[in-house]
Amino acid sequence: MTLPLFAFAVIVLAAYAVQTTTGFGSMILCVTLGAHLFSLEHVLSIAVPLSLVQNAYIVLRHRDGIDWKLLLGSVLPLMGAGAIFTLTLFGNLDAPWLRTAFALMVLGLSVRELARQFRPGANHAPPSKWVGRASLLGAGMIHGLYATGGPLLVYAIGRSGLSKHVFRSTVTTVWLVLNSLLCVAYARVGRLDKAVLESVLWVLPAVPLGIWVGEVLHRKVDEHRFRIVVFLVLMVAAVALLIR
Repeated sequence: MTLPLFAFAVIVLAAYAVQTTTGFGSMILCVTLGAHLFSLEHVLSIAVPLSLVQNAYIVLRHRDGIDWKLLLGSVLPLMGAGAIFTLTLFGNLDAPWLRTAFALMVLGLSVRELARQFRPGANHAPPSKWVGRASLLGAGMIHGLYATGGPLLVYAIGRSGLSKHVFRSTVTTVWLVLNSLLCVAYARVGRLDKAVLESVLWVLPAVPLGIWVGEVLHRKVDEHRFRIVVFLVLMVAAVALLIR
């Protein structure tokens, strides 16, 4: 194992502790921090297959928390359509301006939602139906490009009144489906070569360690703190994208 790969394993451990606690955050943390060590394409080629381990664990162990009506009624159809669109037409697009615009939008949303959490009597209603649908479609498009559709998905359903258990299980099911789709797309264009798969195997032990830490944190964090943690993760991730 090289030093950069060891450093990336540490990032993966921390990222999956966050993901197991909140239900999202691993990919955006892996991408924004890992891009200081490797190319964006190489980071995604390693991180997306790794994500399936944590995704499958949460979905199988906590499947009782999956909100199938929400998942199949709106989230997966819209995000899946967006992901397939960008994978088909813009799979190799290098657009720094898109990452910057995305980061600014996420930063604005996270600051706004954090302010709501600390205002007594604030309106915590979910976004309107059409804004929510547009956010889900956009989340899928971003996920198809950079595997980081979490912020827009959280915005779309983060104020739907889901418990932290249901939220985490439902969101993780989305990642399991979409990241499986990404793995198939990467394999078809030759991105999952021998060198990448060897890197995946070296970093793999960091994933169960991150899961264990995240499970402990998830049990200890109450509902209000959970919402605050979710939007704090969004804000930090957005800043990381801007300064990358």
